[in-house]
Amino acid sequence: MYALIKDASAVGRKWQNIDRKELIIWIALVIYQGLFKLPSLNQYWNEDPKFLIYHIFKQMSLKRFEQIKRYLHISPPMATINNYFEKLEPLLSKIRDVLKQLYISSSNVSVDEMMV
Repeated sequence: MYALIKDASAVGRKWQNIDRKELIIWIALVIYQGLFKLPSLNQYWNEDPKFLIYHIFKQMSLKRFEQIKRYLHISPPMATINNYFEKLEPLLSKIRDVLKQLYISSSNVSVDEMMV
């Protein structure tokens, strides 16, 4: 919806709706980039042999990755957002509910004030 509202097809390459498989690949690439830091986004798609550990460029093109990154929104496009975490609703609430069901804390739990 956000891509349509922003008229994504008018800027650069034509927008194509994302499907489930492509979304999973995109999320996997984001996780990979969080685990293996490189100085710039372009280097993950560099065909230099020293960067070809997992062949990211074969999974999704850099242009498509950037396009999804720009136009993928979790919250409704017209929602009023007061802070960063509101952008992630309703996904954040779903994750919170699942974690409450899966995690059982032990009796001796402490909170590090520096983390808070």
